[in-house]
Amino acid sequence: MTTKKMSEARRADFHHIHDAWIEATNVYLAVILISIGLFLYVKKHFKRPMIRVFPSSGQDSVSAVDRRKRADDDFKNVRLRQQLEHWYIARKWEQGQERSASLEKSSTVPPSTVVSIEDR
Repeated sequence: MTTKKMSEARRADFHHIHDAWIEATNVYLAVILISIGLFLYVKKHFKRPMIRVFPSSGQDSVSAVDRRKRADDDFKNVRLRQQLEHWYIARKWEQGQERSASLEKSSTVPPSTVVSIEDR
């Protein structure tokens, strides 16, 4: 292929992609306009209130406070559980230290009480 034919092929590809992009944006624009029109029609012709995506602030102030209190209680419970777990681990470690200290003290056992594998 010569460079002239390649540039013409690229130009044709560009125009094809450009046309496809324009068609796609036209479709999106049509969908958006139809959605807005349908929304306005439903809002005008139906007497019952529609379900709100974003709730009003008057009713949610109470539920927001409740949700915040529940979240704070949950965080406190988690923190208490973590503290209890750390306390338990610390006590376990201290008991291990006490046992090793007592074993070191009792390592001065007379040889007659020590049983070796060879004695069996």
